[in-house]
Amino acid sequence: MTPTTGEVSSRALLRGIGFMLLAMLLLPSMNGIAKYLAAEYPMIQVVWARFAGHLGAMVLLFAPRMGMALFRTRRPGLQLLRSCVMFVSNSAFITALPLLQLAIASAIMFTTPLMVTALSVPLLGEKVGWRRWSAILVGFAGTLVVVRPGGEVALTGALLVLVSAACFAFYQ
Repeated sequence: MTPTTGEVSSRALLRGIGFMLLAMLLLPSMNGIAKYLAAEYPMIQVVWARFAGHLGAMVLLFAPRMGMALFRTRRPGLQLLRSCVMFVSNSAFITALPLLQLAIASAIMFTTPLMVTALSVPLLGEKVGWRRWSAILVGFAGTLVVVRPGGEVALTGALLVLVSAACFAFYQ
């Protein structure tokens, strides 16, 4: 008996919700582990372990269906550029972790979608209306409330996470 379109959509929706919940559990855990490791190991080793773990997970998830096509790209130059930008983002974030509380680093990283929206204008020619610009300003103000510039936050750490967020915005 083949499932109906409604049943497939319902199953796909539930799978999507499950994966999103799993991601919301794994991402902060991964950052917590990175903070712990960054205090004991060199940054490059922590970044390498993160990327090796990501590669292993992606191969396990996608290689059975895609085979070697998983590793092919039509635009190797762009792929290399995006990889370098992601490396800088991860390196800056891992370097900043021993200097900041994890909550502060995460709050600064939440500026990434704001930067993506702002960068969409010059890089992609997108039109961003006043409502979105207002939302960006409110989001940035919220980040400033959490970070409290001039407070106890280490400026070097905050700047490194801001670099990480900007690189991740370019990556996206």
